[in-house]
Amino acid sequence: MRFSAYINNSLQNFFSKKSKIDGRFLILAILLVYFSLIFIDNYSGTYPQLWRKFGVPAINYPFADLKEVLAGFDCVRSNKSASFNSCNFGYPPIWFSLSGLGLDENATLPLGFLSILIFYLSSFLLIGRLNYQEGVLYSLLLCSPPLMLLVERCNVDIIIYSGLFLALVFIKNPEKFSFRLVGYLIILGLAFLKLFPIFGLAILIKEKRKTIILIGSIFMSLFGIYCFSIRKEMKIIGSYFLTKKDWMSFGYRNIFYKINTFYNEEIFVHAKMKIIFVLLFSLSLIFSVRMLIDLGKKVKFWLSKSYLASASNNIHHIDAFRLGSSIYIGNFIVIGKVFDYKFAFLLFAIPQILLWIKSRDQMSVSSSFALLGILATFYLSQFNILGIDEIINWLLLGYFIYSFCQSWPEWLTRTIHNTLSIKKSSS
Repeated sequence: MRFSAYINNSLQNFFSKKSKIDGRFLILAILLVYFSLIFIDNYSGTYPQLWRKFGVPAINYPFADLKEVLAGFDCVRSNKSASFNSCNFGYPPIWFSLSGLGLDENATLPLGFLSILIFYLSSFLLIGRLNYQEGVLYSLLLCSPPLMLLVERCNVDIIIYSGLFLALVFIKNPEKFSFRLVGYLIILGLAFLKLFPIFGLAILIKEKRKTIILIGSIFMSLFGIYCFSIRKEMKIIGSYFLTKKDWMSFGYRNIFYKINTFYNEEIFVHAKMKIIFVLLFSLSLIFSVRMLIDLGKKVKFWLSKSYLASASNNIHHIDAFRLGSSIYIGNFIVIGKVFDYKFAFLLFAIPQILLWIKSRDQMSVSSSFALLGILATFYLSQFNILGIDEIINWLLLGYFIYSFCQSWPEWLTRTIHNTLSIKKSSS
């Protein structure tokens, strides 16, 4: 308990300091240095080497994922009878319709640089004004291997991220529902392009009950019909990603692969080393179970009546938090295995996590450890160490589920508590 309080107080003091100059200038300066070094490395003819030293598994040409998409457009245009299998680039077939834009592989660099510029602009607008300490935090996050992998490959998730930020701008309008509806429609449109943004519709929870039921039913019905119409293509895409043994990935399926791979590495050819591995992993597992027990106590408290009088009111960035946390939860539980560059969507959750840390209410301690866990998994994901990063990801899953429930609107909380009270009394 004292250790938890010490960590929490240290982070509170660290992030509560004020600075006259916006901390985003620090982030910008660090990013400029980072990319200047990459540019020099590219100019010297050894492009991927520095990326790899920074923990990013770069290949010999930039923006590889974007280039693959544009090559798929070329395939569709050159063969009018092209099938999904012959021109598949790992995305739903609706992308074939975008081939009519006339983009080809020659547009890879300009389109890639534009996408990255919009990504960083969206991030800077999302996080708002910072102090220097917060600037250090965001610099560590934005320069982490998973997020730099997203930039180096220029995966279309970078476009999805910017699209979700645009949706958030509309959704945050507290007065006009028509504006918020546009935001929800943007999320639905992005879900047609990449499927997983549909998890972000959990942000609908901010609306009134009737609105949630009406809009949620319509949107989920449309998305269900769409998924049914491309079910064959989804199986092809799913089999490709789920069987691909990529180290930098997360999800409930991933921990078994990482542990098995680590256990069978050369350093464990001797029985003694395997025993040490089992002992260390067991200790990690015991620690995780202990953390989950603490989380269970918090959930039990949440289900108690006293929760209603003590719920956190520090929810200024709650829309963005719901968006980022629901995407993490959905990717982890439903899809089960996704590349680590999807950690980028946790950037939506960071402003609210920082607010909870500084607020000194019941969310402060758990948010402090969640932030440390996010930093740890961002940098440990490139290594094969006992599957520790996956254990952290499971703990983060518990945190986001709990904190999402913590941020439910009062009417939903009261409805659940009244329902539980009725069942308890009747039994």
